[in-house]
Amino acid sequence: PKPTPTPKPVVGKDAYINGDNVNFRSQGSVDASVYEKLAKNTVIVAYEQSNSFTKVKYKGAIGWVSSGFVSYGKPAPPSPPSTGSTYTSKTAYIDGSNVNVRESASSGSEVVSHLQNATKLTVTGEQGDWYKIKCSNVVGWISKAYISFTAPTDENGNGSGNPASGNQATAANVVAYAKTFLGCPYVYGGMSPSGFDCSGFTSYVFKKFGISLNRSAAGQRSNGVYVAKGNLQPGDLVCFNGHSGIYIGNGQYINSASGSSMKVIISNLSDNWSANNYIMGRRVL
Repeated sequence: PKPTPTPKPVVGKDAYINGDNVNFRSQGSVDASVYEKLAKNTVIVAYEQSNSFTKVKYKGAIGWVSSGFVSYGKPAPPSPPSTGSTYTSKTAYIDGSNVNVRESASSGSEVVSHLQNATKLTVTGEQGDWYKIKCSNVVGWISKAYISFTAPTDENGNGSGNPASGNQATAANVVAYAKTFLGCPYVYGGMSPSGFDCSGFTSYVFKKFGISLNRSAAGQRSNGVYVAKGNLQPGDLVCFNGHSGIYIGNGQYINSASGSSMKVIISNLSDNWSANNYIMGRRVL
């Protein structure tokens, strides 16, 4: 008889974390609980990959880390102290409503927190189109589009260190809030940041400001008052054949798109589909 083969042990690979504050989870899922956050260059042992997560060992514990934050081998030794200039921390403020703070400088990285309009924070670094920020116990990255280095003012133009009302239904606030959901997935029937359909997205955004819309794209054509295409202003609803979005100015609108996009994107009213399917604008503010 043939001898029974000896089972081969699972061999791990030397690896390390290549991002800041990376979640070490109990399972390979974004819904799994987080054991702790791992710092950049933390040494781990990687065993296997499942979907977009890698099974790893850290300090004797087995868990899962998003594969994009796992590099194999050993981390490079720290660079010697630089004799040149370093980044000078700056005081800044959030310019937008419910702005995402992300783990790393990428729109695809996990959201670790949200900050409201006019929140005071410290910018500690930058990378491309992103600023690294610290606010109380929140550390992460925010798109430069939502950071202002000018202190917010009140209605009389006086400086104010207090956050402005995130629920003031102005066109600027509506557009800024809508943009915080760029990249959220399209889900038929969805009405939350985990997945929107077109009218679910517009309903969700305006509900933040106390404005109720009809649930369907067709039903939203009766909300507010009619606006001619040439008179559209930021914050207006734009209605299409079986679709709806929010006009943001300069011939563009933000919408939860199906088809090839399958996410919240910014589109142009002049593109072929939009031009051929446009029906009307509705002013609800």
